[in-house]
Amino acid sequence: LWMSRQISSIPIYALTRHERTRRRMALCRGVYPVGYDASMTEPIPEPRQAIACLQNRGLLNTGDRIILTHGEAGEPGGTNAMKVLLVT
Repeated sequence: LWMSRQISSIPIYALTRHERTRRRMALCRGVYPVGYDASMTEPIPEPRQAIACLQNRGLLNTGDRIILTHGEAGEPGGTNAMKVLLVT
């Protein structure tokens, strides 16, 4: 929500398994909700799994730089980490 308040042409892909959350995020400017069930992966999902999800949908390309934000597993709404990554 905070990132969508900034005026930018950079898309925000929001990955979640919750349909209600996807519907709410679709109302935010520049946010594109993507269905992603991290519980089907490791206990703490690896960033590369989220990146692979977006690559498989044709939303990311090799060489893209992304900012990945996430929170602790099991604590909804608690985004507390940010990483700048290069898509390989």
